[in-house]
Amino acid sequence: MSHQQQFEALVAVLKAAISPTEHFTLAYDAEASDFIRFNHGQVRQAGRVQ
Repeated sequence: MSHQQQFEALVAVLKAAISPTEHFTLAYDAEASDFIRFNHGQVRQAGRVQ
């Protein structure tokens, strides 16, 4: 399931859980980052976080 599909599923669950007089706000924010870990001047780990 993609991130968009998970978000839309969460919206559907929340809409079903609230009363007609209630409202909610839901937002999603993310980033992708590259990183390198050094130890004693040497590269120990390089990677990407999404």
